[in-house]
Amino acid sequence: MFLVEQMHKRKFQKLLKKEIDRMTAFKDQSYFDTLSAPKKILGREDKIQELLGMIVGYKKNFVPPLVSVYGRSGSGKSTLVKFVLDNLPDISTCIVNLRKSKTIFGASNLILEELQGKTITNSNGLNKAIENVESAIVQKLEHEKKNTLFILLDEADSILNDKRGNPSDFFYKLLTIIEDLKKQNYLVSIITISNNLFDQYNLDDRVKSRIGNNHILFDPYSKDEIVDILKEISDKALHEKVDLPILQQCAHLSSSIHGDARRAIDLLHSAAKLAIKENQPISKDHVAQANDLLDSDFVLQFLKTAPYHMKVICYVIGQSTFVSGKQWHYTSAIEKVYSNVLPEDKKNLGYRRVSDLLNELAQAGILESSTKTLGRYGSGKMYRLKFPADIIGKYFPEKFVLWEQMKNEYYSVNHDPDVKYNRDPRLKFDRFEGIKKYQELLGQF
Repeated sequence: MFLVEQMHKRKFQKLLKKEIDRMTAFKDQSYFDTLSAPKKILGREDKIQELLGMIVGYKKNFVPPLVSVYGRSGSGKSTLVKFVLDNLPDISTCIVNLRKSKTIFGASNLILEELQGKTITNSNGLNKAIENVESAIVQKLEHEKKNTLFILLDEADSILNDKRGNPSDFFYKLLTIIEDLKKQNYLVSIITISNNLFDQYNLDDRVKSRIGNNHILFDPYSKDEIVDILKEISDKALHEKVDLPILQQCAHLSSSIHGDARRAIDLLHSAAKLAIKENQPISKDHVAQANDLLDSDFVLQFLKTAPYHMKVICYVIGQSTFVSGKQWHYTSAIEKVYSNVLPEDKKNLGYRRVSDLLNELAQAGILESSTKTLGRYGSGKMYRLKFPADIIGKYFPEKFVLWEQMKNEYYSVNHDPDVKYNRDPRLKFDRFEGIKKYQELLGQF
């Protein structure tokens, strides 16, 4: 064995020991895991009661065909529903995250895979997939010797916004097999988890007339509720007690920008790891560093795998925010800049597709959306980044240098009476000192 290999092994063992020693600073790090089902739900007892009131009728041979659970990301929807289903031992469950597939056929295949462990090819079509889902449900219930199944469709927005397929057709076929199975004395109910109320999506009347009025709204956690959650977790996960102001800072950062309990937990976890690395108690500086790291890691990882035109749109919003200092941007303004920066050899997707991509970015947690009334101009949808714009700029280092120059050249239309502009309020955010100067600075993506 070569000496260099021996040295590498000794060094590896030393590094391994160092990391193991750091881990001992955690009492039980599993409490920071936001993906696993919790042993205890903090708050939200009213939502548990509301959900139980809708589904416990299975004990009297009745379940609603569909329950819509909706609210902002990180408000505890998935965690609570899974907790409730896990604690009803006399039912069977099929839990599927639809983000793994953004088409209705893919969604059918995911359900099929969860039920029986195998899928079918695209050539079989949606009808065959739904038929297989029905037979797989019967097999599962017979095998488990139960008569009730709840199908949990998490992140249902992914297919409800499917422009290529027909989400109404998918849900209609599912509801039809539920009716057929009821004739065979099997109870099946669908629970959808989404950001918006199920009824608000563009679904056919044939679907809306069958689903009833069973829905539960999850409001975002308040700062006090997030502090309580963090205190419970920190007491069980860490040996050292975390000061209340630290927990309040984590809650403030997550609730004011993200409104997300998961974000607060990840923030405390990252801050704890930074503090342990420095062999120091958790401080506000550690929380601030962790916040920057989480934002940067999330965005950069997203951009690495994002399609080309989605990257361009992120670039446009980041550029516009950084240069103008304004946070909110209308769809029309974003599409205008997108058209300007797109290289000539790339096909312009058009306004409608850009609008779809903006919605997808909002669902992915990159953007926040809002609808604003503009009087005689009607109404318009606005978007803003959920993190500092320079994080986007760091992914495009060569362009980021131009952003700095553009920021210096930026000139508000309200202070430049010599330049005449269209007074459309949606386009105010990108006013520069002359159209020619603007075009020179804009360049191409």
